[in-house]
Amino acid sequence: MNVIALGFFDGVHIGHAALLNQTVSVSNRLGLDSCALTFDVQPKQFISGKGEPLLNTTQDREYLLKQYVQRVLTLRFDDFLMRMEPQIFIAEKIKPSAAHVVVGEDFRFGYKGEGTSTLLAMECKKFGIGCDIVPLIALDSTTVGSTLIRRLIADGSMEDAVRFLGHAHILSGTVKHGRRLGTTIGAPTVNIEIPEHIVKPAYGVYLTRTFACGQRFPSITNIGVRPTVAENNRPNTETTIFGFSGDLYGEQIRIEFIKHMRNEKRFDSVDRLKAQIARDIETAKEMHG
Repeated sequence: MNVIALGFFDGVHIGHAALLNQTVSVSNRLGLDSCALTFDVQPKQFISGKGEPLLNTTQDREYLLKQYVQRVLTLRFDDFLMRMEPQIFIAEKIKPSAAHVVVGEDFRFGYKGEGTSTLLAMECKKFGIGCDIVPLIALDSTTVGSTLIRRLIADGSMEDAVRFLGHAHILSGTVKHGRRLGTTIGAPTVNIEIPEHIVKPAYGVYLTRTFACGQRFPSITNIGVRPTVAENNRPNTETTIFGFSGDLYGEQIRIEFIKHMRNEKRFDSVDRLKAQIARDIETAKEMHG
């Protein structure tokens, strides 16, 4: 049996952290495993066929959740699950493995979202399952939520997003070959793609850390269309890793965004671009300490 946190947990922000910390606290008290139960796709997005880009891929969300709980269970959200009555969901998906559940006060589940946190607590009581309902968390009088954080990241307000997240915004991907323009101007980079369903940070230069080959390195990341040297408008994510040498092509890396340093801009010449990149790198090294 487990103590289970229920939710989609996009971003795993400080509101989610309160819920997950409560889950771990109860699991320690009961001597049971702590677990997060989530879904492979966002239910609202599946139901409507549209929705906002997410903060995290399933892989990144699982990584963040595992910073708190011992295990992550991911349910496939499909037509069958979408039409499941709330009481049936509890009986079939919760009761078999839960001794205690923890949810946020705004948690909704079951057919047409008819299941509420209050209903969950009532139904769990019938099965002898404990249930904690965690209030929403506010920071600076603002309720913390994934929608707010998505907007902050898309607007380039990365420092504010990080405050609401409680950790760096993360983006993972497999390193691919770029056009090697960075190498030709003296600033070699590693390149990954942001999946279509993931929120794209505002174009610009960011202070980052990069986890690669089992180590975390200071880095700087540019997101944008490289208007000075590129001929198309396809966005790129290019990271210069400090203190690393080697070929990462085909390897999985995780970029941790900390701060927005400057907006993307077009330069009159490649030489001016080189000079700005050199300044950006020096500034980033100083900020990393």
